[in-house]
Amino acid sequence: MKAALENFVWRVTTRMEIKVRIQLPYEVEWVIGKIRDAGYEAFAVGGCVRDTLLGRTPEDWDVTTSARPEAVKAIFERTVDTGLQHGTVTVLKNRKGYEVTTYRIDGEYHDGRHPDSVEFTPNLLEDLKRRDFTINAMAYSHETGIVDEFGGMEDLKAGIVRCGFQPSWVLRSRRVLTPRSRPSPPIWRRSAKSGCRRSLRSSFFPPIRNGSS
Repeated sequence: MKAALENFVWRVTTRMEIKVRIQLPYEVEWVIGKIRDAGYEAFAVGGCVRDTLLGRTPEDWDVTTSARPEAVKAIFERTVDTGLQHGTVTVLKNRKGYEVTTYRIDGEYHDGRHPDSVEFTPNLLEDLKRRDFTINAMAYSHETGIVDEFGGMEDLKAGIVRCGFQPSWVLRSRRVLTPRSRPSPPIWRRSAKSGCRRSLRSSFFPPIRNGSS
């Protein structure tokens, strides 16, 4: 596997934007482009960005946007109301669905997975703050490169899954310990800066090498 992270060259352009070029699927570029052409922000976000940086092929591509659900529906001809109460609309393109979710701030997570309430926001960073781990709190567009306010790329390099102090993050982080997702017994470490940290073995984070293997 090509060592994606070590071979990236980036330059920091602001406190949060890192110039890295990710090859997006045509359909994802099309969705993001249509939203941006309509005057809104749009980014690939979450696990698809993480997996791409790890040299993996993402199973799904999610898009986050400043556009409200009704605006997203007006931009695209073919959509499905996947979860309007949470700001999510699925856009259909080439017989595939791509979830587009409005920037939001989540309320409490009493069931550990779904917020009791959401508040839409025009601020991308507010949306990234609600995500469970730093490695999932990264966004990408060709125009900005990687938006990484919380050190997700450094945690990927270090092989660390890190959550913040927010109670919803800690509650949702329990899913890492489910039999389906647990790659190996975790080693817990505490950090006053990060709240909680978990270092996982290379079955989750493949070794980073130069060249191919």
